[in-house]
Amino acid sequence: MKIFVLPAVVMLLFITGCATSKTKEFTSSYPTAGEKAFERAESELRKGNLERATRRFKTVLAIYQKLDGRKAIAKTYNRLGTIALLQNDLPKASSYIDNAKLTAEIEGYDDILFRSKLNKISLLLVKRRLEDAKNIADSMTNPKDENERSELDNITALILMQDDKNEEAEKKFFDAVKNGKTEQLKSTAYSNLGSLYLKTGEPDKALLYLKKALAIDKKLEMPLLTGQNLHLIGKVYEQKADYKNALYHYNRALHLNIQLRLK
Repeated sequence: MKIFVLPAVVMLLFITGCATSKTKEFTSSYPTAGEKAFERAESELRKGNLERATRRFKTVLAIYQKLDGRKAIAKTYNRLGTIALLQNDLPKASSYIDNAKLTAEIEGYDDILFRSKLNKISLLLVKRRLEDAKNIADSMTNPKDENERSELDNITALILMQDDKNEEAEKKFFDAVKNGKTEQLKSTAYSNLGSLYLKTGEPDKALLYLKKALAIDKKLEMPLLTGQNLHLIGKVYEQKADYKNALYHYNRALHLNIQLRLK
């Protein structure tokens, strides 16, 4: 079964943030072949079909490289970086994310630069390069709206959590809930709160917030997030020595991940 450790909770933030967004920044009144291909790839990502999404995004990349469509290329690199992170393919993730970041910096695509920095922080947390992750987070001082503020709160809290500053992390996660204006962002913050309380040995609190996250994820039909939270709920019940419920939730996560072909 796919075991999502703490940094992968960060990664799942990007499924929430990117897979539900539209492509208006490069979409015309009459969608082109590239735009249609991008939407098909997005659909696969929302469904949790990572291998299929990767193939489709590579097709998108080839289309826009022929047209030198810089913004679409940068955005596609970000998506491929996200997927590579979820698959724990760190060299590919690093290459895709760095390409997205470089293009966004040179061309002035602030929204894509913000997303690529979030991806880069996630990668650094996986590699346990905490100081480098902090440095990038500290440079992200001007989120454009409350949703970006929520994402920044979440990532900052995860950095604090990895640094064992759990009380500060808790406050930031609650800030993320308050600032997030979409159900997906609130779900991510709830899931991360559940992980925090699991870490601090407060299983009842963990269960409360993980169940809130699970309800949202099932409603929105986000299978990767659903599987993540089912697995975490299993860990909570294991911490409570309720092994019957632990096994039940682990099995639900396993069956879902088998359908998604996660190993």
